[in-house]
Amino acid sequence: MRERERRFLHSTVAAYGSQLSRVAIRAAGDLALARLLAPEDFGLFGLCYGVVLIAALVRDLGVPYQLVRDERRPYGSALLWIAGAGAAVSGALALGAPAFAFLGPGVPAVLRIYAVWVLLDGLAVVPRVFFEAELEVGRLVAPEIARGTAMAAVAIGLALAGAGVWSLVAGQLAGATVFAALLWGRAAGRMPLAFDLAAIPRLIGRSLYLFFIALAALPVPYFARFILGTTLGPRRGTWWVGVYGQARDWGFRLQELVQPALARVLYPALIAYRG
Repeated sequence: MRERERRFLHSTVAAYGSQLSRVAIRAAGDLALARLLAPEDFGLFGLCYGVVLIAALVRDLGVPYQLVRDERRPYGSALLWIAGAGAAVSGALALGAPAFAFLGPGVPAVLRIYAVWVLLDGLAVVPRVFFEAELEVGRLVAPEIARGTAMAAVAIGLALAGAGVWSLVAGQLAGATVFAALLWGRAAGRMPLAFDLAAIPRLIGRSLYLFFIALAALPVPYFARFILGTTLGPRRGTWWVGVYGQARDWGFRLQELVQPALARVLYPALIAYRG
């Protein structure tokens, strides 16, 4: 087989293997946490997760999607932007956390700490996109499994200690840290890094349309959480957000097994064949 087809086949198998493993770990962790945490804990975390997810989209401005199709391979420039924007957005989110009190009385306190996830998650974006663009998804499998394991272990351990919603926050931060560290360990010396500040405006300009597509699609399920949280009152709203969020996550388990695993390989493969 030609090298490109071989990488596509191996990456497809690796993507599905990683997806199956992560869904299994997450399901086991969710079942354990459902016995240890109250729906209000899941609801408060779900509201905060929606905020940081949208903040991460603003951090990226579509740059990761553009990186896959950019023939110049400006990984260094993308890293400068995403790391800098991640730090800025994390700081702004932490300082502006009181503005999100309308979602629930506990949201500002959690957001002040959880905001650092925007930076930690951003540090893993460029090496992840590099391996996906090179159709070497197999190198992402172990870090992704380690991330899921770290998240579950930390969250369950702290939940057993009675940490409540903070167990979920700490699990997310631990998983993001482990994932970024392992990815950079694998990408070091392989990923080209040319730190060209002048290339950043053009990179962002070409990625903005992709950013607006992502902004229109990805946050929709979390807007539903925001509506529940603000219309049903602080206590009832948080409880129902937790129940709704868990029910929706379990309802979409099958989709998680199919669509994302295929899409992450198909997109860079189509880009590779565009000539």
